[in-house]
Amino acid sequence: MPSHLAIFKKFFVEMGSRYVTQTGPELLDSIDPPTLAFQVLGFLWEYSMVQQEII
Repeated sequence: MPSHLAIFKKFFVEMGSRYVTQTGPELLDSIDPPTLAFQVLGFLWEYSMVQQEII
């Protein structure tokens, strides 16, 4: 399995990322910028942890 597919499977399927459920029809400009920044940082942190587990 290509590495990007393995990361996707590990992150979204096996770990059950909470960010999958938070996305919706809401427009980006209607989200509070500090909240969005923390969500992005959380996503990047979890993504980096998954990469370390795969490697």
